[in-house]
This record gives sequence, structure tokens and C-alpha cells, in this order.
Amino acid sequence: MAHIPDDLLSAWQQHPCEPVRLIARVAGDLAQRQAEITALGAAVTHAFRLTNALSLACPGSVALRLAQQPWVLSISLDTPVQALGRQTHG
Repeated sequence: MAHIPDDLLSAWQQHPCEPVRLIARVAGDLAQRQAEITALGAAVTHAFRLTNALSLACPGSVALRLAQQPWVLSISLDTPVQALGRQTHG
């Protein structure tokens, strides 16, 4: 299974219908992984080619299925990021 903080897994299990915004770092072709994530029921909102990661939105139940994919390396919350004093994403 992918590297996922225990508190996230617990939250998805306890609230499977709750929407979440995530960053999934994946192995392999990014476009192919985006299509597979979409097929699981998530909406991909951004691709990060440099880190081979995808920003997505989905319910907790979909996040749990995503976590079981062998090509998912890690999943974390998608939180606002600031660079040079400006909010750049989130």
C-alpha cells in the first residue's frame, strides 16, 4: 500500500462520503495514471510533472480504493502552498 498517514486512512474509513482534496504521487506515465484515477471516481485538478503527482478531489471511499493501487507511491492532503509570499496553489 502507498505511504499514507494513519489519520487520513482513519478519516476516510470513518467518513467515506466526505469529500477530500489530495495529492497522489504516482509511478509510471502521468497521463495514464490520471485516466485511471478518473476511472476510480476522482476528479483530477492539476498535474505536477516534476514530481509525477496529481492533485485530485474525491470522497473518502475513492481515496481508500486509490490507496490500494500498486502504482500509488504516496497520498497527502492538498493544502494551500505559499512561495515568495504569495499563495500559488490550493
